[in-house]
Amino acid sequence: MCLFALLCVQSVFAQDTLTNKEVVAMSKGGLNKDLIVQTINESPCNFNTEVQTLINLKKMGLHDDVLAAMKNRYKKDVPTGTTRSVDVKETTTDPLIAKIKEMGPGIYYQLPDGSLGSLETTVFSGFKQKGLAAVAVSGIFNSKYVGTLNTDKANTQISNQKPIFYFYFEDDKSPNEYVMFKFNTTKRSREIILGKENNVSSSLGVDEKNRVKLSYTKIVRGLYECTFETFLSPGEYGIMHGNLQEYEKKVYDFSIAPNSTASKPH
Repeated sequence: MCLFALLCVQSVFAQDTLTNKEVVAMSKGGLNKDLIVQTINESPCNFNTEVQTLINLKKMGLHDDVLAAMKNRYKKDVPTGTTRSVDVKETTTDPLIAKIKEMGPGIYYQLPDGSLGSLETTVFSGFKQKGLAAVAVSGIFNSKYVGTLNTDKANTQISNQKPIFYFYFEDDKSPNEYVMFKFNTTKRSREIILGKENNVSSSLGVDEKNRVKLSYTKIVRGLYECTFETFLSPGEYGIMHGNLQEYEKKVYDFSIAPNSTASKPH
């Protein structure tokens, strides 16, 4: 057993009660599923085993046997004739939902240990039109409106090519109102085409070839889990509101690091 795995076991047994977080730590530490199940069966436990939580744990790579052991301990630890609250209106029964509500509106992503990171917002540093020089030569008007960030990398570096995002709103917004895209990069900046215009027509919006498809599932009102059908290639990404009348305000930016991997079950 590797040193990190041993440290995971020692950390778990130092706990008074075993929770979801410790089970995730053991799994990420490379412990065999049978050892994790044995630890669950021999330890005092306080698990959250609601349906959405189990789905999240499965996505994080926990084995079905481990999830079953957690579910069985949950049943044993609840006295006969009693129930634990699962009222969706009282969302504090799910630690993930409670944590996000505590952190406030924003866009969050799941870290390898199951905790949450927050995407920062960045204001576009400038806008410019490209392609106007050709008008004087050919008489053909064909230009692009480009938004620019004056750094080549985002502060937030994500090491998973299939990250899980959580959109939390206090109003009636949904992820469907937002667009995700991959920046075009230079040595000093990140750029994205926000509009095109020529002699015949004009359009406003993120260039289709830069867009990234985002799938989402509603957890409770105002909170959505967002995932990707395919791996994100390493590079610079942004998420912004689809109403480009307000694009100058902010963009949620992040990087998929070159050495990123996808979470896979152990």
